Amino acid sequence: MDTTAHLAIADRIKALLVTSLERDPALVANVRASDSLFEGDVRLDSVEAVGLAAAIEEEFAIQIDAADFTVALFESLDTLASYVALSTAGRDGGSPPR
Repeated sequence: MDTTAHLAIADRIKALLVTSLERDPALVANVRASDSLFEGDVRLDSVEAVGLAAAIEEEFAIQIDAADFTVALFESLDTLASYVALSTAGRDGGSPPR
């Protein structure tokens, strides 16, 4: 997946942090792809990770496999965006649905 598409997925996940988890948009805007989602401005807890997973599944029309549902998956926007990219690869040239 190209960098532009990867960044677009990360931006959509950022939007989910704001809309689904009610994080401050100004703080989320400053989160970099490599920043930990369990520390810094986001500070996800386990319940919020489940909520974010549900929002990602709905937004991208994917199912996060139970075996993939790990702390490592939710470590950063980059890890989540990579997972979504792989899960949506092959759909309309790899573009996830809106």
